[in-house]
Amino acid sequence: SHARAKAMQTQNCDDVLVLDYNNNVIEASAANIFAIKNKCVFTPLLDECGIKGVYLQSLCDKLPVEFKRVKVEDLTQADAVFVCNSLMGAVPVKRIVGYQQLQATINSPLKVAQSTQFEVKHGTGFNKLCQQWQAKNWVESCWRYQVIAKLDPTLTDLKAGLYELTADSVINNVKKINQGQQISFSFTIIEGQNLREVLSAIKKADN
Repeated sequence: SHARAKAMQTQNCDDVLVLDYNNNVIEASAANIFAIKNKCVFTPLLDECGIKGVYLQSLCDKLPVEFKRVKVEDLTQADAVFVCNSLMGAVPVKRIVGYQQLQATINSPLKVAQSTQFEVKHGTGFNKLCQQWQAKNWVESCWRYQVIAKLDPTLTDLKAGLYELTADSVINNVKKINQGQQISFSFTIIEGQNLREVLSAIKKADN
C-alpha cells in the first residue's frame, strides 16, 4: 500500500499500524496483529472495522485470545508483539517507531513568552495557524501536528478571537482556541461619561 511504502522510505519500517477514529489499533497494513503480556495473548477488537484473517482465526482455535480495545502504548508495553497472515505466518515485531516521537510532539511546549497575545482571524484553518506559529519560531515544524490533527479532528475546529498563549504545550494552546477561551477585558463606566470617555476606557482595558 502507499502508506506502507512511505513508511519504509521515511522511517525504515517494514509495515505500518492502522488505527480507527478513536486511535485504537486495528491491524497492520496487510496483516493482523497480536501481542503477549503476562503470558496472556490479546489482539485488537474488530467489531467496527478490520478483518479477522485466516491465521488469526486458526490461532484463536488453538489458544485463548482476548479481543479488546488496543492502544499503541499497549503494544509498546507488551512482552512480545507479532503480525500475522496466511502467507507469512506469525512474524515478531522488533520495534514500533514513531510513537515516541508522536508523544514528544504532543507534550512539546509552544515557544512563546508568558502572556503572549495572538489573534485568530475568521477562516483560519489548522494548517494556516501552524504555519503562522512556525513563521514566528514558536513551533519547529508543522507536519507532526498535522498528523495529530488527523488523529484528533476536533483540533481543527478553531474559533476566531484574541487569545493569550502560554509556554504550555502546543496542543493545549490549540485546545484553548478550540474552546474559544478568549482574553476578556473589564472596565468601569461611570454614570455621566460621554462616548469619548467610554471609548478611552475600553482602549485602556485593551492595553
